Amino acid sequence: MNVECQRCLNVNSFDTLLQKPIRISSNGSCNQCIEWEKTFPDLENYRINAQKQLSKIFKKIKQEKHQYDALVSLSGGKDSSAALILAKEKYNLNILAFTTDKGNFYDGVKENMNQLTDRLGIDHVLIRTPKPLLNRLFRFGITTLSTGGIQCKICGGLVHLPILNKFLLNNEIPIIITGLDLWEIQVGTIFEKNKCKNLVNPFLYTFPTQRERWNKYNMVIGDCLDLLKRFSEEEKYLELKKELIQISNELISRYGLSSTQIEEFNKMEFYDIGLTGIEITSKKQQLQLLDRYGWTPPKDLFTGEIIGTDCKIGGVINAITSFKQKRKMWSYRIRSGLVTKEEALNEINRKKPNIDKVTDTVKEIGLKSLENHLTLGWQNHIYKELYNLEVIKKIEERLNHL
Repeated sequence: MNVECQRCLNVNSFDTLLQKPIRISSNGSCNQCIEWEKTFPDLENYRINAQKQLSKIFKKIKQEKHQYDALVSLSGGKDSSAALILAKEKYNLNILAFTTDKGNFYDGVKENMNQLTDRLGIDHVLIRTPKPLLNRLFRFGITTLSTGGIQCKICGGLVHLPILNKFLLNNEIPIIITGLDLWEIQVGTIFEKNKCKNLVNPFLYTFPTQRERWNKYNMVIGDCLDLLKRFSEEEKYLELKKELIQISNELISRYGLSSTQIEEFNKMEFYDIGLTGIEITSKKQQLQLLDRYGWTPPKDLFTGEIIGTDCKIGGVINAITSFKQKRKMWSYRIRSGLVTKEEALNEINRKKPNIDKVTDTVKEIGLKSLENHLTLGWQNHIYKELYNLEVIKKIEERLNHL
C-alpha cells in the first residue's frame, strides 16, 4: 500500500504536470512539499508586496481618468466572480466586465454574471462565439486528451485572448484583472523561474512566457502539436495535425489581431492583476464572499467538486479524471493553504460523476463516441494514471444506447 504524504494527498507516483516523480521521504513528507517549503517564503512575499502596491496602483490609474479603470475577465466561475466583487467592493474601480460565451456554460452561470454585474453596477460586454465552430474544437480536444489540455490552450489562446486584446486596444484600459487563484499563480511562478531569471511580481504582471504567446498564435499551435506528436503514432499524428491546423486557421482568421494591431498591442503597458490570488487565501473565505452577493455554484456540476464552475467541457474532463490524479491536483491547493487535507478529500469524495449529464454534454458537442485518437487510445498506460477508465466506459455505454 502506498504511504500518503503527511502534509498533502500525494503518494509515490509520477506528476504528469511537472514531469517529475513524486516520492515520500523517510520523514513522511513528499518531495513536492519539501521543495515547497523552500520556495513558499518568496512566493508569499510576492503576494504581500502586491497587496501593498494595489492601493497606489489603483489611485494612480483613477487620477489618469480613463473611461474604465480596469477590465475584469469574467467567466462566471467562482474565481473571476470573486475578483469582480473585490475590484468593486474593496477598491471601488470603474470596471468593464468582459466575457466570451463559447456555448459551454453550465446552467445558471449567465444568471450569476447578470446578478453580480447588476448588483455591483458594472458594465458588462459578452461576446458570443458560434457554437458549431467551438464545438468542433471541443470535439477535437476531448478525443485527443493527453496531459496538456489542447482544447483549453486553443480556446484561450486563439479565441478568448485575441477578442480581449482588441477590447484593450479599442478602449485603452490600463489594467486587466483576472480570477487566477493563489495556487495557480504560485505554481506558474515555479514554472517561470526555470525559464526567466528576471521575473517581476507574478501577482501584478503577466508571466513573461505567457505574455509572449498572447499574440503569437503559431506558438500556441506549436505547443499543441508538440503534445500530439508526443502522444500519437506518426501516421495518426499527420492526420491530427492537419485537423488542428484547419481549426486553428479558422479561429485566427475570425478572431486574430492583424499585424498592425499586434504591433500596437505590444507597445501597450498594462497591469495584469491576479486579484483573487492576492486577496483570497482560503476557499472558505472565497465562498463566504461569493455567498454575500448571491453567487451559487451551478446546480448541474458534473461532480461535487466546487472547481471549474463555469465550463461544461472542463466538467467533462474533471468527471473522467482519476481519483489518483485529483489527489495530485488538490495537493497543490493544500500546499498553497487554500484548503486543508480534510477539505480536499471532502471535495473529491463529495459525489460520483453524473454520467447522464456528462454524456448529454458529450452528445451536445457532436460526439457519438468518447474515443481517444492518440496511441493505444484509453488503453495507453499513461491514462490509467490520469483518467477513470470505468467512468469513461459508462459514458461510452450510455452514448451507445442513445
